[in-house]
Amino acid sequence: MSKRKWVPLYTAALLLFASVATSNVARSERLESRPAMTALQAQLDVWLGELSALPDYADWRAADRHISPLGPGTHGWLVVLRSGERPLGYMIAYAVPGGGYHLGEYGRGDPLFDEAALRQALHSPELDSLPLAAQAEPRYISPLLAVWRVPLISGSAVYVDAHSDELLLSLSDETWQQAASAVQEQLPAGHPERLTRSGSIPAFDVYERMPWLTSEPLAASAASIRQQLDQGAHIWYAADPFDGQHLYIYGVAGYHDWDGELYVALDTDSPRYIPFATLATSGHYYR
Repeated sequence: MSKRKWVPLYTAALLLFASVATSNVARSERLESRPAMTALQAQLDVWLGELSALPDYADWRAADRHISPLGPGTHGWLVVLRSGERPLGYMIAYAVPGGGYHLGEYGRGDPLFDEAALRQALHSPELDSLPLAAQAEPRYISPLLAVWRVPLISGSAVYVDAHSDELLLSLSDETWQQAASAVQEQLPAGHPERLTRSGSIPAFDVYERMPWLTSEPLAASAASIRQQLDQGAHIWYAADPFDGQHLYIYGVAGYHDWDGELYVALDTDSPRYIPFATLATSGHYYR
């Protein structure tokens, strides 16, 4: 990348980063002024108390919480957990019709919609010749439909995966809208309180075999997935939310059972726990 081209791109990335950061601060301040913050904080106390009893999550108990709304119409919040400047993990919380909150997903390590990671992703050579506008838009429909939309001066946009920070160059506004409209809205009926059981298996090479190409998907239930993981089975999860434009492949690393609701751990840089019911409507399991 030449210096001449790099400077405008870097400047645009800084402007974009500043715009996003300012917007998130303003949204967080508005959220903290609402009476609902007290109830949400109380529910977070319960979830963090349960998780921090596990050795891998012990540092979550005293973590600083940074809360911001996911966006209009989601009735959800992103909770980023930090120790000073060091990210510990994140949680997604949804308001439940009739009162209370549901745990939408959670994971250790870098959070969703990490602004520093976005800024780094925008330094990619693929964006070298693209004039960026100065505002990024976080968009969250479901755990597998979480992206930054980065507008271009031309009026089109570049999409960046909000978890992996991967550039989704095959994705357009049209394919995003198609994927978003295909998601069936699922309003959770309850809010789990107790982490009653957990299990994990050693990480494995997701490409040691490719059963999503050679085998039929499992007729999986939450109980059968939990039983197979307890037996140490290697299970893959595959999802294609963009109709052939981008295939997600994960190894299943374990589970957490919350009052009978199974959260499946997808093996990313660190496990990402997502409700079995959510994953079941978005993709398939393989062995």
